[in-house]
Amino acid sequence: MSQNSQLLDYDRIRFLHLLFRGYLRFKEIYEDYQKDQSLPRWREVEFLCQSGFSELREKAHSIFRRVPPSEERAELHDYEMLCDLVIGVCYHEALKLQENLYLVKLYRPRYEELKAHMEDGDVAEYFQIGEGLIREAEARIPINLKSIHQLLLEALNLLKKILSGHANNRVILRFLTRNLDLLEKVYGKKSLEDLLKIMYPDGKADALWRAVCDLVKSAHYRQALDCASKLAVILKKGSFPGSFTRAEVAQVLNKIHKEGKSLRDNDLVSRSHNLLRQFQDNPIST
Repeated sequence: MSQNSQLLDYDRIRFLHLLFRGYLRFKEIYEDYQKDQSLPRWREVEFLCQSGFSELREKAHSIFRRVPPSEERAELHDYEMLCDLVIGVCYHEALKLQENLYLVKLYRPRYEELKAHMEDGDVAEYFQIGEGLIREAEARIPINLKSIHQLLLEALNLLKKILSGHANNRVILRFLTRNLDLLEKVYGKKSLEDLLKIMYPDGKADALWRAVCDLVKSAHYRQALDCASKLAVILKKGSFPGSFTRAEVAQVLNKIHKEGKSLRDNDLVSRSHNLLRQFQDNPIST
């Protein structure tokens, strides 16, 4: 893998992290507003813009604004360009929300305090202009909130189509299988399973199995056991999918077990042994 490819994959993973975390944080802000109509805290929105959405926009630009690599991937490139556009608009809408909150939360109290103390009629016009701008800002805040939420949802839907073109990217595979809980919070259980079935024939189980094999090849045994543990939970609830067998899983676990003994790594030995016992104690039909 070239250095450029590695950097691009790093950017992709950072982009996914920023989008998922940013969406979940904004979802809390939006749901709190819907619950009691209380305006978000300005500092909270400022932090989200500066520490999340700003870098998210930059990563989208660096990843998606490139020439389509080939004609057969042109459709995927169109989705990437649209996702980049949606995220860019979302960022600017978040800046508008930040500015409107600033006017309402910080400027309005100052205007009201000055208006209560100043008796000079010559400045009344300035108060009228300022108050009008503040009223307009307050009216725009619900629109800003709704627009940002809708744009983030659109970006997440576009991302499903984009990810479907990266099923063979081992870096993305590792990210997805390592962050299944995060993905489920973002997409929901059913929608996540649908996404993984688009990428891998047997869905979540298939993705985890591929990750186990890939991690073992690169001697990342602990991470492989993490994925194998998640796989065991899934397989307890049903039969093996068609893409791999129970014997293949046992073979990989035995390999990790032997490597653990060779390395005198008691943790690897214990965890791989317990997983093997777990499969044996809970027979699964093939």
